[in-house]
Amino acid sequence: MMKKKLKALFNPSNYHGWGKSKRYFEGWYYKLINLDEDHAFAIIPGIAMDRNGIKQAFIQVLDGKKLTAEYHKFDAHSFVPDPSKFEVSIEDNFFSKDRLKLNLPTIKADLQFKQMKPWPSSVYSPGIMGPFSFVPLL
Repeated sequence: MMKKKLKALFNPSNYHGWGKSKRYFEGWYYKLINLDEDHAFAIIPGIAMDRNGIKQAFIQVLDGKKLTAEYHKFDAHSFVPDPSKFEVSIEDNFFSKDRLKLNLPTIKADLQFKQMKPWPSSVYSPGIMGPFSFVPLL
């Protein structure tokens, strides 16, 4: 467990909730806009745990042009993160740094991302949170 937590600390996109069972939330944000800018979506997969330990996996779909939001709830057991890299499966949906696969009732997609430019990192600032990455509860 400690090895997974340490690996996640220095890989900000990895899942960080190892060993958590209550009061925890983690999600990832994909912003998708086509070249003509007539379609704009935000896709947010994640896991949520309340103070009583009730858990749920989810995928939220926001349509920036139609101004709609959908929340797809899944059993927490369908949330399967990879301990060594950013890869998360939720039922028949998949999320990684270079792929997004959606199989939802209202949207289906299988996208590949190329020429990605990772966020700059260092030992003292491993991701977008900077040194706050080391502060518990942030």
